[in-house]
Amino acid sequence: MAFVCNQITPSSSADLLVKFEAELVDMGWVLHDTYKSFSSGGTHQVVATDTITGATSGATAVVTDVVLVSGTWAGGNAVGFFGLSSVTGHFVAENLNEGANNNVCTTVDGLHVVYKSNGEDADRIYEYMRFELSVNNLDCNPYGWWNNTTHTGLLECSSCAGFSYVAGEKLIISGNKNLVVTHRLGYSGLGTYDTMFGHIPKRFYTAPLATLTGPVTSGDGKTISLDNTTKFIPNQTYWLFGAAGEGRDRIKVTSVDPGVSITGDGLTIGFATGAKIGAFPNMFGGIPLGASNYFNITQNRIVGTGGSVYTVGGLSRTSFIPETSLDPDNSLGYAGAPLNTPGLYVVQPVLFCSGVLVTGYSDTYVLIPPITTNDTLFGITADGKALDTGTATDGSSITLTCTGKGWGVNDYADKTVFIDSGTGAGYSRRIVSNTSEILTVNKQWDVTPNNTSIFFIVDEVYRSTGLGIAYKEYI
Repeated sequence: MAFVCNQITPSSSADLLVKFEAELVDMGWVLHDTYKSFSSGGTHQVVATDTITGATSGATAVVTDVVLVSGTWAGGNAVGFFGLSSVTGHFVAENLNEGANNNVCTTVDGLHVVYKSNGEDADRIYEYMRFELSVNNLDCNPYGWWNNTTHTGLLECSSCAGFSYVAGEKLIISGNKNLVVTHRLGYSGLGTYDTMFGHIPKRFYTAPLATLTGPVTSGDGKTISLDNTTKFIPNQTYWLFGAAGEGRDRIKVTSVDPGVSITGDGLTIGFATGAKIGAFPNMFGGIPLGASNYFNITQNRIVGTGGSVYTVGGLSRTSFIPETSLDPDNSLGYAGAPLNTPGLYVVQPVLFCSGVLVTGYSDTYVLIPPITTNDTLFGITADGKALDTGTATDGSSITLTCTGKGWGVNDYADKTVFIDSGTGAGYSRRIVSNTSEILTVNKQWDVTPNNTSIFFIVDEVYRSTGLGIAYKEYI
């Protein structure tokens, strides 16, 4: 799927969820479950065939199943979840019509959606993000498995992040089926609106890594058929991660049949075909930007599936490294200039570590900037120099004019222009075409450039969140 980077300006909490979901779908994430949590209080004896009606849209959905997850049915009061079918949009301030009783529950809290991704190259196990809507927040949590019948998950990392709804403020959502980054435009505080979640795109330990081509049961002396046995060695312990909700476990390899299978001891649970095995069979989780750890569901649980939250070993954490080794005030400089002349800043990969091991990295649209000031823009080119720069002489809602430039027609089509200072500073756009002196961009400027606008043309633009990373813009 294509990389997506868009600004949204939600008008309400519910609008935040709807617009956020639209961006996830464009990136290629798949809707896996939608359900409504139900709080105690009132007479909420929910049964199949009850209907729920959106107070604003009038759309309806039919309750098809009821799953009690806590509390007891007593006196007409309940704490439980009910599944929905035929959902047309999301429901805020819902009216729950309970058959002849016609009791009403009006609430904005507790709407949940769960999305899954198997990575940009579709080579990962499907893993899951649950998003919970409340009055002013959209909380998100990673899971290793999610059951869309019981509306429960396994291997949860409960310390990911969430968004706080602020009317009229812009949220930038950037990413694809690997990592998703959100950033509250113009906001440099920690936490709200700044988060990253998904699959760590690249692994340092690409081998050993294999997929089970047949099932295996628990026990010792178990032979596991694999699609490859590259770099599997005896007397080494490897992780298994299930693709069908089994959880994860470890096995000590006792022998290797090259290209066919491995045999080992210590499996306490069985795994179905499609499970992964290796040093890091899955790398999925999330981080509230500004924190020091990416909460990953890869390690720190030795056996079994446990409950919805880890019960052994605590939360698994992979260190997130938000530093750069280059001092931007003593950077490479332009060609022929002294080495201490500021010039070529380096935006480098985001690294992820588990203990002392560097496990994975992102070098695509999520990078580490040399300066972490919020909303600082970094232009990316092959040699570190702008393709062109100048001061605009005029502009319109979708153009920037620089009289006398003499550009070749469409020389800069599909490049990026950003305004560094003056009117419109801090905004970037994709160039769709150009004449000798006019750039036409892909969408309207938020602020129309004029004769004070100093611009740069580059291949790509990265925007610092102020929290240790920069994300590529495609706005």
